[in-house]
Amino acid sequence: SKAQYTASAELIKRSGKKQGTIFVELGFIAPQELTAAVQLQVTDIILSLFSCHDGSYRFDEGPLPLDDIIPLRMSSGNLILAGVRRQQWKDVHDSLPPREAVLRPATDPAALFQSADLSDNQKAVLSLIDGKHTIKEICSHSKAGDFYTLKVLYLFLALRLVEVGAIIDEEERAFAREAVQAAVAVREGVNAQEVED
Repeated sequence: SKAQYTASAELIKRSGKKQGTIFVELGFIAPQELTAAVQLQVTDIILSLFSCHDGSYRFDEGPLPLDDIIPLRMSSGNLILAGVRRQQWKDVHDSLPPREAVLRPATDPAALFQSADLSDNQKAVLSLIDGKHTIKEICSHSKAGDFYTLKVLYLFLALRLVEVGAIIDEEERAFAREAVQAAVAVREGVNAQEVED
């Protein structure tokens, strides 16, 4: 209400605390409501960055203001998934490696097992990446169509689930195959009709 806003504004001036913190302290909102609102705000800010083509930033080194930190427990992988869905096809197309490039699973296992909620179709595409097939060959083996497959490959490169480069050693290829199978747990029966953006 207007009265609550006025009361919080006075406390903000006197205490220097953030408005959300004051709302919780005064009992105007529950801590869970503040966390949900901040998650929504952070998500909107991050997703808005995906439409930027250039810009600048500043990094201020130093201790974080621990009193103002709200633990959000958000998946950066899922934020990237949502951001890539908003990407224009031209941006995706222009950012992909040449179609003759070979893709391999990430050499860092932590990248393969990050918390990103992949769809069954995305998992099916990931299962095709073995360090010996080119992007063109992956598209030809995918049942989801070239457009969708290329967008998924762009997503995987952004998530660092895959990287450009061939696997020559058979032992490394076997390890990569097992790691991908464990990471995606692909279900049978995925077809092009199930493709979702």
